[in-house]
Amino acid sequence: MNKFIHHAVIRCCSVVLLAVIVSLSGCSFAGKNDRSESENPYVAEGPNFKIDRQRFDLYKANMELAAEWNNVEQSLSDEQLLDVLIKNELAVQEAKKLEIVVTADEVKEYIAYQRSTLELPAGVDEQEQRIRKLMDDRIAQSGLTEDEFWTSEDTRRGYEDAIYLSKLISYLVDNEKIGGREQFDTYQNELLQVAKAKSLIKIYL
Repeated sequence: MNKFIHHAVIRCCSVVLLAVIVSLSGCSFAGKNDRSESENPYVAEGPNFKIDRQRFDLYKANMELAAEWNNVEQSLSDEQLLDVLIKNELAVQEAKKLEIVVTADEVKEYIAYQRSTLELPAGVDEQEQRIRKLMDDRIAQSGLTEDEFWTSEDTRRGYEDAIYLSKLISYLVDNEKIGGREQFDTYQNELLQVAKAKSLIKIYL
């Protein structure tokens, strides 16, 4: 691959990769929890999902790191950060209710593509270097080897959820449920408000 194509690929993938890496920070890898066994392991529960403290702590740490890289302050409260994870869970469930399908082959191919992109020879682009560093840190935090990380169930589930969200956005836009991708956050907020109004969400922060 020539230098021009290499940098074009990285630039096109950087935003997608960053979003997926942050979503992976919402996955909980075993063996990294030193909290008391008597402490409630969950920070939130909802219909067909649970979010544990390890997952929340890792997501919060990655959001703080992303803010630091962008020279801004991470201003979201713990409650607001948790809402982001809950909204993603609710949106994935909505996608399944709409009979949106994500196949095992799609997930496998997407993981292989993202991994191969990150394994391209390092360039000088600052965003590219940040993406690589964030992914290296993410793997180190998991306590797994690189191969174990990429083939783990948590990684598979993280990428599967990311594909569900992408397909849901496309479905909503195509069916004129939202005017564009920029309105997806409003759609997720409405899902959260309805779930809370029905007392379907339990918070343990």
